[in-house]
Amino acid sequence: MSERLADQAYKCIERMILTAELKPGAWFAETAIAERIGLGRTPVREAVQRLAFHRLVEVVPGRGLRVTDVNVRDQLLIVELRREIELLLVRRAVRLRTPGEALGFRELSGTMGALSSMEDATDFYKLDLEFKMQLLSAAKHPYASDAIAPLWSASRRFAWVYKTAQDTALVADQLCRTMNAIAEGDESAAAATTIERMDYLARFAHATLSLSVPHA
Repeated sequence: MSERLADQAYKCIERMILTAELKPGAWFAETAIAERIGLGRTPVREAVQRLAFHRLVEVVPGRGLRVTDVNVRDQLLIVELRREIELLLVRRAVRLRTPGEALGFRELSGTMGALSSMEDATDFYKLDLEFKMQLLSAAKHPYASDAIAPLWSASRRFAWVYKTAQDTALVADQLCRTMNAIAEGDESAAAATTIERMDYLARFAHATLSLSVPHA
């Protein structure tokens, strides 16, 4: 029960950070968050430890908890590492997926592709997270799962802050093609679409960085 409540607390606080309900640089206390989400201090404390490991919050002795800033240069490093781990995961998913998992990828691709509009990114991010969980399940590599979890958390927040509906629609199309390739057992296509998506994310981060740097 404690672990389940900690997972609930993590999802609640992560969502608050992702949507900027808790803005970058904001200070907060465990007790206040526990009251806000209606959970006890123990699961909230466990959730905060995970959030700190994922670099979404920092614990400052004597002051409390602070939401970390969104850093474009960090995002470039994250995408570089994500590329290698996600290629490993999609290739393993193609080789190791069960028939039921293949069906799950097809169904999720259909659901994501059927979204009529990406103006409200909330539905996309729910489906994106579902894809990530399905990928980890199919790939069956706990060490890669542990390594990529904090990278995904940071990337999801960066995307929420900077992406437009057009950007989200493009990534959704790339994800759908990856899911279909995994379902069909096409390792080459699954890898190619993953590389395409990582290349796009890197270009997006570079473009965001150039906009944020003042010109002489």
